[in-house]
Amino acid sequence: MGKIEEDVFEDSIDFQIEDFLKNFLSGEITFYDPKLRIVYHNPVGIPGKFKMNIVGTNSKGESVSALKENANMFTIHAPTCDMVKNGDVIISNIEFNKNSSNIVDFIRLMPNKIAYSGKYLLNFDEPDENSIVNCVSNVGNARLTVEVELPMKLSIKDLVLRQEVPLSQIPEIENITNIESLRLFVYTENQLPLDVKLKITMLDTTLVGAAQELGVLDVIVLESGSTINGKVARNSTNKHTEEIVLTSATDSRLEKFLQSNKLRLEVLVETDQQGNVPVIFYTYYGLKFNLAVDGKFLYEGKLNMK
Repeated sequence: MGKIEEDVFEDSIDFQIEDFLKNFLSGEITFYDPKLRIVYHNPVGIPGKFKMNIVGTNSKGESVSALKENANMFTIHAPTCDMVKNGDVIISNIEFNKNSSNIVDFIRLMPNKIAYSGKYLLNFDEPDENSIVNCVSNVGNARLTVEVELPMKLSIKDLVLRQEVPLSQIPEIENITNIESLRLFVYTENQLPLDVKLKITMLDTTLVGAAQELGVLDVIVLESGSTINGKVARNSTNKHTEEIVLTSATDSRLEKFLQSNKLRLEVLVETDQQGNVPVIFYTYYGLKFNLAVDGKFLYEGKLNMK
């Protein structure tokens, strides 16, 4: 067949993932040792090189190539003519990892669009084009598989999960009156290398602009287990108690809570040390979580226990 260069594919994928996530999630997650492996079972006696380009672009116009410069050419091995006749295959592995590619930065970019192209250079390494012998048979099956590994060595920084909840959607709330006090109590025993905070913003959507935000309640839900080189020791547990009490006599936040018709819930998640270092998640990590809400108020009507 000689030496031939063939365009195998050229296309792009639009994910629009940021548009989907921006209403309820923001922040940065970094995987420190991801791997993408392409495994090709080749039954065709035509060796060559596969040249690939993959570029991701986010909504800000920032781009990252998944492959390092001058490291986007991969060898495709081929079976001998006798192997082709028997339907045997030769396996070629293409792996993208943190050392051979830009896959860490590529994933962290969270691309909205991925443009990709590939060329197959047949018989690329053959020294004498006139002596090339290629074999093709209808026996044997070509197979391409893709394997992804995301080991749990990562960092999370300024990750915010956001949701707004109209108070009218909370069952039985219309039957509660004359609220004198409310208490939120949280107790945790945490080994996970995570700090988790809850921010509750009280909203009155009948008002205009910034006046809608009546006040904020901040709750520390989890305090990270202490890490050494990204790891929490088996016998290390961080115990934390958090209590917020709102009373009509001494705390204006209760009045604002009663005025609100919607709550904005924002959960801030970071790994230990403000997400500035990688941490490792192990299966022995444990978490005990206790949450209680109580209060003093008047309830009118029948309780629905279903």
